[in-house]
Amino acid sequence: MDVTARTPHRSIHIKKLKGELKHMHRFRMGDLRILYEIDGAQRIVWIKTIERRGSAYK
Repeated sequence: MDVTARTPHRSIHIKKLKGELKHMHRFRMGDLRILYEIDGAQRIVWIKTIERRGSAYK
């Protein structure tokens, strides 16, 4: 997660989400998905949820 904190927009494990979750990004770590928002003005990454792949987007 340290790398994500430094570059929250770029990594092979990071994807910008679409649809209702378009304001969020997803970090993939094995079967886990970490959904987070980026506050660029304050340079803060807000982790919203950490869940298994099947239930993370519900």
